[in-house]
Amino acid sequence: MLCTVLLVLLGMSEFRTYFEPSTSCGMLIQTNHDDDKFHINLDIEMPFMPCDVVGLDVEDSMGYHIVDYYSDLKKARLDADGNILSIENYNEKQAPRD
Repeated sequence: MLCTVLLVLLGMSEFRTYFEPSTSCGMLIQTNHDDDKFHINLDIEMPFMPCDVVGLDVEDSMGYHIVDYYSDLKKARLDADGNILSIENYNEKQAPRD
């Protein structure tokens, strides 16, 4: 009996919701952040991490997110004493592979 009453109440509620129009309104402002760039310099040493597996994800406060950012990223290979062996960027690294 309780299930029947609950079923009738839920059915009436759905029937009423179906025939009542619902409207919503919203505004979304999208801006292009391509011109809003600034330089960030990071100096991080990872002596036991190969350069090929190190990448960078960038996200600003507005939620603009770039995954695997390599464009201007420069990686310096170090020897055991911390001396620089070579410096390469993504474009130089990909040139022989293309």
